[in-house]
Amino acid sequence: MAKGTQYGLERIEFVDPQTGADIIQLTSNPTVSSTLYFENMNFTPDSKTLIFTSRRTSKRGAPSDLYRIDVDGRNLTQLTECDNLGSAAMSLDGTRAFFGTGKELRSVDLKTCDEEVLARIEDAASVGNPTVGGKYGFARVGTKDGSRIIRVELETGETMTVREGKRIAHLNASRTGNWMAWIETAEINEYNTQTWYVMRPDGSENRRWSVQNWAHSAWVGSTDRMQGTLLPPGHAILWASPEERPGATIAAGPYFWHSSASLDGEWIVSDTNWPDIGLQLIHVPTGRYSTLCLSQATNSNHPAHPHPCFSPDGARVLYNSDRTGINQIYLVTIPDWLRDELRTGNLLMRHRVGPRRD
Repeated sequence: MAKGTQYGLERIEFVDPQTGADIIQLTSNPTVSSTLYFENMNFTPDSKTLIFTSRRTSKRGAPSDLYRIDVDGRNLTQLTECDNLGSAAMSLDGTRAFFGTGKELRSVDLKTCDEEVLARIEDAASVGNPTVGGKYGFARVGTKDGSRIIRVELETGETMTVREGKRIAHLNASRTGNWMAWIETAEINEYNTQTWYVMRPDGSENRRWSVQNWAHSAWVGSTDRMQGTLLPPGHAILWASPEERPGATIAAGPYFWHSSASLDGEWIVSDTNWPDIGLQLIHVPTGRYSTLCLSQATNSNHPAHPHPCFSPDGARVLYNSDRTGINQIYLVTIPDWLRDELRTGNLLMRHRVGPRRD
């Protein structure tokens, strides 16, 4: 299908079998659909529309494209038509999405589907992992000799390299535009895993992050503090700013896997694994947490990882699941009673424990 194509409703509504939370399965085409990575904002600032990637045809080598959809399942629209589309990021004002394809970093208008080439890197084997902070966009450029981070001024298109490395991944700019964080998988640290780094957008103050045993992490709302889940055997979520050593514990208990924070910083949502006890809603000021819903995902491969993230108003959580046998995207509304119980600590026993696994 061509960009600008609109699709009919694919929405399926149901309630979570454990908590009773209202859930909408937004996509149901028999092909893989997936949220953006949880480090990036998936929604427009008004929380009414989100973007995701999908393969709409079920053939070998079918391309992945970018789509938009309203939170009620309406206005499902194809935004791009290109080969080798990688990950994407929403602009802070919600009017554009940024994505890599081939040697280029592009933007697409969410209303008109008009595209613009922001940067073309002639020696690139791939361009991807875009992230937005302040007035800048960043992307990872893969070459035959390694990889690097480029910074693009979004209004002027001025492009510069701010980091050279071997295997750079998980670029994540703070919304303030004050910091950029990433990992280098070619460098093993004392935790026998990839090394986390942080720097200013101009490449200065480039150094190792104060917390090295994060498995996954993302910035807390519009602050310059990052939260992240610990590598096994750790079972906790820590947070830290680039100046803090070490990070402070927010919550501990199950194996939190991928976590993201609400824009106001009051809440964190995390999927879980080993065992999977569902998406956990965590109250940051108190560290109390409880199950929001069951993802019912197999967690078997990257698209089927739930990767939950909040809408900007904090009312809903978007996540992935292959519960039907094919990965689709889901939207769960956070019940008011669950927020109240976590804030007050008056949780019922059935909300403190996960499902039994005999």
